[in-house]
Amino acid sequence: MNHESAVLGFNCSMFFVIGNLALVKSMTVALFLSFQPPSTPMPPKASAPTVDDRVQFHRQRLLDSTKSVYIGDPAAQDLLTWTDDDDGGSYVVKKDNGSTAIRLSLIARITRKDTFLVPDGNYTGPSEYTKSLPDLKLSIALGRVSETENEVLSKDFDNAYTLLYNLRASNAHDDSAVLGVLMAGATANQRKLKLRHKVFALFEESDIDDVADANDLESNESPGIPNDTQYLRIENYPVKSNEAIAELAAMINNKTRILLPLPAYEQMKGDKEPRQLIPFQYSRHLEGALVVVEFFLTHTFIAKHNKDTFSADVYTILVIDPPATNARFSPQKLLAKRKLGAYPVDEPATRTKAKGVDGPVPGSSKAVGHR
Repeated sequence: MNHESAVLGFNCSMFFVIGNLALVKSMTVALFLSFQPPSTPMPPKASAPTVDDRVQFHRQRLLDSTKSVYIGDPAAQDLLTWTDDDDGGSYVVKKDNGSTAIRLSLIARITRKDTFLVPDGNYTGPSEYTKSLPDLKLSIALGRVSETENEVLSKDFDNAYTLLYNLRASNAHDDSAVLGVLMAGATANQRKLKLRHKVFALFEESDIDDVADANDLESNESPGIPNDTQYLRIENYPVKSNEAIAELAAMINNKTRILLPLPAYEQMKGDKEPRQLIPFQYSRHLEGALVVVEFFLTHTFIAKHNKDTFSADVYTILVIDPPATNARFSPQKLLAKRKLGAYPVDEPATRTKAKGVDGPVPGSSKAVGHR
């Protein structure tokens, strides 16, 4: 990219708009995407809204939307079809607007298994799935909400899975291998939808005019939120290996790519608007969360391998209900957290002699080694 270094300071909104414009250009569609937080804040209530309140609010918002189609609705099947692009691929549109790509939406839970949100993908050099750092993609699996948790969302997921299955089948070639988006399971509860997010995109100077009036990153901060927006800039994107560090530096120095931070949001207490997650928060704040997700559905046929590949590219993610816990402590993590030099006593009450146990309790002043 032959633009000034100040471009790297454009806000994350600019990055995402550019990325989506690049996506749309690749599908030869003229979309104007004004990038804003993915939802209108819920109206105030006398008491804090429950998870069910938030689900009902956002589900109705998506059902009423003219900018996306809620695929949990059984009627959505009759609204959608495929249209071809100039590169041999195709994408989903509404039947009443056959040229503009339509966002598909759903409320579901991000599963810990099959979701991979490590910011740099643990990239250590070219591999079968990631040829180079600029090709890096994050992977998100959506699972079915159980009927006991929310019967409506459970049925919505089943409807969405059926709709996507039918869409794939309607555009696949006979006797070809059909891959992508759907993950089959032995039972309905084990089925998943697979989404992806491309972390980097080619920079096209012609796109600057569309976002030239974008605000600085700092102007989008919510009150009381630390200034972490630095991590939404390409020069500060977290990578670990020497190979990743070198390839990131090459992208910056040669001005070939822009960063597309994952468009994932959460609205914490005191936030007037949903705020974008930074890379370090992706796994901890999203895995296990109940979310609103919007995405584009595309298709490519690889004749050489007789393979139909379908992809669901994330447009936005909004957390409705955070994970049950924001931390998972494996034995390895707990071993690393040990404080050496003293026996770990759980509670002061356990320092007294336990009933039926002879001798001093470990950790007491009468234990062996103390005089």
